[in-house]
Amino acid sequence: MGEGSPASVEFTWTDLYTEDPITIPDISYEQSSILFNLGALHSLLGSREDRVSEEGMKVACTHYQSAAGAFTYIK
Repeated sequence: MGEGSPASVEFTWTDLYTEDPITIPDISYEQSSILFNLGALHSLLGSREDRVSEEGMKVACTHYQSAAGAFTYIK
């Protein structure tokens, strides 16, 4: 890497099913992966919330809105 040239950073993920490491030197891919995982986490949290009570419904809706927000930024 020389002066004025872009930095090369590799990001490594492990495949859930095969446990094979996947290395990709692309910041956009990394950002999309993080946003997807964040959206999936908020979806899971929303689904596990007690939606019988009014407060539980509010918390679940907040998680679903957060999930939608994360998914919106994936390009």
